[in-house]
Amino acid sequence: MINIKSFRNSFFVYDIFGYFLPGFFFLCLIIIEYDISSILNFYWENDTLDGLKEANLKFKFDYLFNFLTWNSDDDFKFTTLILLLFFCYVLGHIIAAISSLVIERWMNQSLLGFPSENLLSLHERKGLQKLFRNYTSHFNESFISDFKRVFEKRFGKNPRPKDYFWLCFSDISKYTPVAFNRVSHFLNLYGFSRNIAASILVYTFMRIVVFSWFFESPMKFSNWIILIIFFACFFVMFKNYLKLFYRQCAELYYHFYSLHTDKKYFELINESKD
Repeated sequence: MINIKSFRNSFFVYDIFGYFLPGFFFLCLIIIEYDISSILNFYWENDTLDGLKEANLKFKFDYLFNFLTWNSDDDFKFTTLILLLFFCYVLGHIIAAISSLVIERWMNQSLLGFPSENLLSLHERKGLQKLFRNYTSHFNESFISDFKRVFEKRFGKNPRPKDYFWLCFSDISKYTPVAFNRVSHFLNLYGFSRNIAASILVYTFMRIVVFSWFFESPMKFSNWIILIIFFACFFVMFKNYLKLFYRQCAELYYHFYSLHTDKKYFELINESKD
């Protein structure tokens, strides 16, 4: 059985990949978009980068540097670093909540369906499901039949579609620590990709709507170019999220099937019931 240390490690890793890094990445997007656009505008106006240092441009990176050092190059403040880390972590939770609603529920579940259900379903794929056919594909028919037979033998008949994933996950976490760690690894990776994609989505919305309208920060041509690049990065991370999400569910089902078709583990499970 899996021990408490493995659970703690998996939660700690997700805290880093799922919350802190996306929150920090969101701050980086502000710095990158504003500072690079300032450099581009300076270059287009002067046809050169000479004199950039003397131009007295207000870079967002300077604000971050001054916050951490209190305006002194050799006076790094540990307290402000802790505040920054805490702020990134809280911001990451907010982004994760938005990501769960917008990307996972509205974009994924509603339009494509979860792989935990698609893998075991032979229904015809329609619309966007055909476009993302690598994500919405299913196991071959014979394996689906064998898998459901093994599942019903373990948990009984007529489960709801979403029950397959969670019951398999509980079994794996209970009896095979190595398989659980591997499935958790994919959870951390797809959570990271999903929340990074959400960071880009949230920032793009805030930049176009909130910053432009309420903070009087107009969108120039350079800003649009950078946001288009950001959107391309969003699409890459969204595709990576789908790939990793699919891999996690497929790995889980394969591990569950292997577990219950292995005589040694099957005897172990029967002994635990007695």
